Amino acid sequence: MEAAASAAPEGCLAAALSSGRSFLLRHICSVGGNCFADCPPLDILLVPGGLGSRAAVNDTTLLDWLKSFPAANPKPLTFLASVCTGSAILAKAGLLDGKRATTNRQAFPWVRSQSDQVSWVEDVRWVVDGNIITSAGVSAGMDMTLHLISLILGPADAKVVADFAEYDGQWTDPTA
Repeated sequence: MEAAASAAPEGCLAAALSSGRSFLLRHICSVGGNCFADCPPLDILLVPGGLGSRAAVNDTTLLDWLKSFPAANPKPLTFLASVCTGSAILAKAGLLDGKRATTNRQAFPWVRSQSDQVSWVEDVRWVVDGNIITSAGVSAGMDMTLHLISLILGPADAKVVADFAEYDGQWTDPTA
C-alpha cells in the first residue's frame, strides 16, 4: 500500500488510499466561536467528547450552530458521528431526539441527563441509527471510525486503514 498525505495551504489534508480514490478532509475548529460561520459544506460531522464536553453542553454558540447546521449545510450529511461524550453535545442540541445512541460507559448518568428524548444503549461499542453513529469511550471510537470507513469505502479499505494503523480492534462487531 502506498499512502500519501499533504497539508494544503487552507489547513486541509488531502489523502489518497490504495484504492486510488482521493478525499479532502477538513478539520474544523473553533477558538472562541469565531469560525462556525465559515464552515464549508460537510459530508460527515464528527463531534468528539472528553472533558471539554461538560462545558460544551452549555455553550450556546456551539449548540445553536449544531441545531442550525443540518438546514444550513448545502446537502444532507452522509453521517453525523460522535465519540465518547460527544453524544451528550449532540443530545443537548436535539440532534439525537428519537434516536438510539451510546456514550462512554462511565459517563452514562451525566450524558443521560442531557436529554430524555434519546434511547440510550449501554454495553455496546457503537450504535448506528440511520446516518447517526455514536461510540462509547475512546477505543470504541477507533472501532466506530473503522466501521464508518467500511460503510463508506468498503471493508477492504477499512482493513487497509486498520493494518496501516497497526490496529487489531473489534471494528466489525459493535457488541464486542
